[in-house]
Amino acid sequence: MYMGYGRTDFPTGNLRELKKSLKKSLKKLFALPENTFVYPGHGIATTIGDEKGDNYDTKIKRY
Repeated sequence: MYMGYGRTDFPTGNLRELKKSLKKSLKKLFALPENTFVYPGHGIATTIGDEKGDNYDTKIKRY
């Protein structure tokens, strides 16, 4: 989530499918309490509340 969520520059990359998947995932995640910790596959832990407020990509279009 925070600091990125995927790449589309690989041979099978597909921006449309990535956005579709992200939209579906964020809808589920943002239904969780804001103090819920999220542990991404890399980087630092974050919370749902931080992602809602600080993540540039999720501010562009609310899911």
